[in-house]
Amino acid sequence: MSKSRKWEISGLSKKQTLSSALKRIFNTRIKTLLRAIEKYFETGSVEALHEVRIGLRRVRYSLELFFCCIDKNVFFKFYKNIEELQDLSGLVRDIDIMKINIESISSDKNIDIPASITEELESRRKNLEDDLRLKLMKFTRSKTLKEFNKLLD
Repeated sequence: MSKSRKWEISGLSKKQTLSSALKRIFNTRIKTLLRAIEKYFETGSVEALHEVRIGLRRVRYSLELFFCCIDKNVFFKFYKNIEELQDLSGLVRDIDIMKINIESISSDKNIDIPASITEELESRRKNLEDDLRLKLMKFTRSKTLKEFNKLLD
């Protein structure tokens, strides 16, 4: 048996109906996303944030792929939530990458970075991350998520 890839979903087969495959895919993607969010709340690490971003991206791409199969009212509400979380998590990640790049340039070129710049980056990141945490928490308890999950029953 071949090794499964990290993006593969077990239990899918070409003999399944589209409806049963859709349910399997979304149940898996959403469960993985919620686990990543839980880990992010526990650790707050850059790696955990990255896993949340991957989870959001996979849910969003699945939504886009199965657009024609999902109730439009539920779809658009859920999609908007996922898109907003993906954008916000991307802003936090952008600051993380910016800090890494600035530190690398500073180290490579032996340049001192003014404290005001690093402090401002930290302040902006903290504000964005606080907003992200709040929105992730609301999402995990949201009516929108519950309505979407009802479609999968």
